[in-house]
Amino acid sequence: MIPSWRDVNVAIRDRDAPFGGLTELLFAAERGLDLPLEEGDVIDMMLGLNRADPIADSDDAIAWAERLVPGARLQFWNQASGGGWCATVTRRAEGVEAQATALTLPLALIKATVEARVDLDLLSAPDPS
Repeated sequence: MIPSWRDVNVAIRDRDAPFGGLTELLFAAERGLDLPLEEGDVIDMMLGLNRADPIADSDDAIAWAERLVPGARLQFWNQASGGGWCATVTRRAEGVEAQATALTLPLALIKATVEARVDLDLLSAPDPS
């Protein structure tokens, strides 16, 4: 099965912490690959990213978000009261704004970015009628 961004959104939206398989899920969705990844795809993923996890820190998450939703405005902040992070990804011209929370900034940004990408894909889809 080739995961769509909608599949990814469903898989991660209720998660507060990173989980096993997140790297492969993001890689497969971005490149249109079947899950589970074949051995060659896993090797390509590791070689292309030069590490086991493509989003190891906040800088990686920001770069990934900018690549997945070009021209988006990214905002993020720490939730002082309960811990964790909030992230918002906005593309005003299209009327897209997605917000997510998680225990880590990278995951909050991933969640908001994927949701924004799903919205953009829906808005840019051809009218079925």
